[in-house]
Amino acid sequence: MTIPSELERHIDEIITHYPTKRAPVLWLCHLLQDHFGFLGQEQVEWIATKLSLQPINVWEVVTFYPMFTQKLRGKFHIKVCRTLSCHLAGSQKLLERLKDLGADFTVDTVECLASCGTAPAMMINDEHYDSMTPERLDKIVADIKRTGTLAKEPIAKPLPAHPLEKRVLLANITKPGYTGSLADYEKEGGYQALAKALTMKPEEIVNEVKNSEIRGRGGAGFPCGLKWSFLAKNTGKPTYLVCNADESEPGTFKDRQLINYDPHQLLEGILISCHATGAKVAYIYIRGEMPHGANVLINAIAEARAKGYVGKTAEIYVHRGAGAYICGEETGLIESLEGKRAYPRIKPPFPAIVGLFGSPTVVNNVETLSNIPHIVKNGAAWFKAMGVPGSTGTRLVCVSGPVKRPGYYEFEMGKLTMRQLIEDVCGGVTNGKKIKGVIPGGSSMPVMPANNLDVPLDFESLRKAGTMAGSGGIVVLTEDVSIVDATLNVSQFYAHESCGQCTPCREGTLWMEKMLHRIKDGHSRPEDVDLLFEVADNIDGKTICPLGEAAAWPVKAFLKNYRSEFEKACNKNG
Repeated sequence: MTIPSELERHIDEIITHYPTKRAPVLWLCHLLQDHFGFLGQEQVEWIATKLSLQPINVWEVVTFYPMFTQKLRGKFHIKVCRTLSCHLAGSQKLLERLKDLGADFTVDTVECLASCGTAPAMMINDEHYDSMTPERLDKIVADIKRTGTLAKEPIAKPLPAHPLEKRVLLANITKPGYTGSLADYEKEGGYQALAKALTMKPEEIVNEVKNSEIRGRGGAGFPCGLKWSFLAKNTGKPTYLVCNADESEPGTFKDRQLINYDPHQLLEGILISCHATGAKVAYIYIRGEMPHGANVLINAIAEARAKGYVGKTAEIYVHRGAGAYICGEETGLIESLEGKRAYPRIKPPFPAIVGLFGSPTVVNNVETLSNIPHIVKNGAAWFKAMGVPGSTGTRLVCVSGPVKRPGYYEFEMGKLTMRQLIEDVCGGVTNGKKIKGVIPGGSSMPVMPANNLDVPLDFESLRKAGTMAGSGGIVVLTEDVSIVDATLNVSQFYAHESCGQCTPCREGTLWMEKMLHRIKDGHSRPEDVDLLFEVADNIDGKTICPLGEAAAWPVKAFLKNYRSEFEKACNKNG
């Protein structure tokens, strides 16, 4: 096996980004798979030798992450998203067209491509396709067969602002001629906040972020400044900052927009956060299914380094994941960054004490970090003036499902209700259908029934309504949606994405999926409804990480709010 010298030079450079030999394993797997088409014995042994590891250390990565393959795929690898929003939009019809294509094609399903607002979505190799129809798919495949090549797919233009929006993070992206380049960002005042931050003491920045009362935008909603203040001091070890760009919660597609259209806003937020927390190195852990976003960030980092922003006070590196939802959990992400399977850690110790490479670490979401330059530049009082107490600032939400104007929007928290968002901003549902329910924060959040939509979109109001704001991914379910089918689709996702470390999650998610198949397929029993709830309840709160709750909460909420649909299926088929 021969490795081209240029590729090996690139590999050698990537290895320097990490303090341990094992950490670059995922990167090397990506690069060798891209070159050879698969990861076999020779590739694995080469990586192991290169990194002074045992082959088993590489094999455990290759067999854990679904983006890696041990068998040569076709020249054109088609991946159709099968999760809820794409399922509702007709992804199954796409799969039915993708049969008997020949040896040049490999067809797979994939778990959420973070393009739910333009569902159904798919990828061919590294090209991303939105708003697919069977007819458009036929044309793409026919063109590939005719030319033997894959045409470049253009990146969609940013969505224009709605009159009810309050755009802060999205303010630049629709300005005439704005490309997201360093020059464009500087013209709009970019990196002025960093200049101001470098004149401030780190504790002053931490206090400003604390006083802004910004809560994390990744899902849990934990106060950002408080999280920073937990970092262990004077340990003699370096501090690390990790940006969680592993956007993989079905229904969620907001971080993709921040990365694609305005990457320097995120980089400035990371650099300020590094100064505030004492971190000299930051890693952006981005989903493997976002190769375009990874390239955008790599190019933006190179621009910022050439201008002296990156590298002066802190370094920033991009780390590509390889398709595991569990990497969205911060300790699973840390394990993956260290070159291992993404098995979440038992806490305590928390990452702020013992995190990446055994050092104090802060992990923040893309949207959270993108807010930091605005807080530093304009002050905590400015940020707190937006939103409502307990939910300050703006929030990105993304709406998918059968509404007239699906997409991503930015609003002051608590100033808009779910009903206003769907009816006024998104234009209501298509074809005059009635709403059956709404998932408010990604597929792991409990569904809201149609009679409970006059709830303001903020952390506390949604919590009091029996659900959570989560990742901001809003999925609308209309009257023609089978709740049993929707619950099955969600359960399939979590069964597929369980890392398998905890018995309740590993076994329970599969049991739920099997029971839901039985109900849907006409082989159910009357007692299956209560049994399904019992299994979900025995997962909830009994696992190392929150994936157990993510799998259990939607099932319990669907059963609670739409029990009659499950009972009807059991009575009909039992």
